[in-house]
Amino acid sequence: MLKPGDILLERSGKAGRVCMFREKSGEYLFGNFCQRFRTDGDLCDQSFLFWYLHLLYLGGGAAEYQRGSTIQNLQYKRYITQHIPLPPIDEQRRIVADLEARMADAERARRAAEAQLAAAEALPSAILRGAFAGEAA
Repeated sequence: MLKPGDILLERSGKAGRVCMFREKSGEYLFGNFCQRFRTDGDLCDQSFLFWYLHLLYLGGGAAEYQRGSTIQNLQYKRYITQHIPLPPIDEQRRIVADLEARMADAERARRAAEAQLAAAEALPSAILRGAFAGEAA
């Protein structure tokens, strides 16, 4: 059963991709192509591990642990033996808090840019409608 904060690792397909489970109610299971990670909170902050593994995937580092041609499969036993640098738990939590604040800022900026792009993409249609409706240029 999944608990909030569990990390799910995709072992087949987009091998090495991770997500964090955040649902708070209900009973949830995960598929056989995924692996669940749950840390000892005194040693490793769950969010710290998630962001580290996410960076590994985004940066192409997970490719070192993949094999296959059409569908990538994760060499799981090799993957879980990788060294992950762990600063003291208080430092991990500080890093996570800073990182999540920055990620929230990035998400707000992305949404604002999407809204501006949508408005810019709608502009030619608005100009044409206005021109054919007899509005002054």
